[in-house]
Amino acid sequence: MLKRSAVVVMVAVGLAGCAGMSREEREAKQAEFKRTIPTCSSAKECEVKWAAARLWVLNNSGLKFQTVTPDFMETFNPPSDSDALAASVQKIPAADGSYKIAVGLTCANTFGCRMSPLDGGLDFNKFVTRAWKP
Repeated sequence: MLKRSAVVVMVAVGLAGCAGMSREEREAKQAEFKRTIPTCSSAKECEVKWAAARLWVLNNSGLKFQTVTPDFMETFNPPSDSDALAASVQKIPAADGSYKIAVGLTCANTFGCRMSPLDGGLDFNKFVTRAWKP
């Protein structure tokens, strides 16, 4: 179930908000998104990065949280034609004991969003990764 959820999260970001981009640009951004998904291995690192993930959503989504647990957070869906980004974030365990912190972003506005879900995903990955300074 978790592996399926992780794929759904990555696909949601990878496919949404790509209009106006060439195929090559979109594929390059999708590859960069997948390559930069934040990871954590210690309890403290995961705590810091999870807090950063929550902060990013609070500062960039424009929507209230519907669910927040130690390994999952999700905003409410945006109203029709809203430019707000709905967000879903999962802390997904890996076989080696580390975790991935994967985001999925969507928008309900056919004319554009505050930022494209793909650009938002890239920004999320950078923000969360930079939060940990060992």
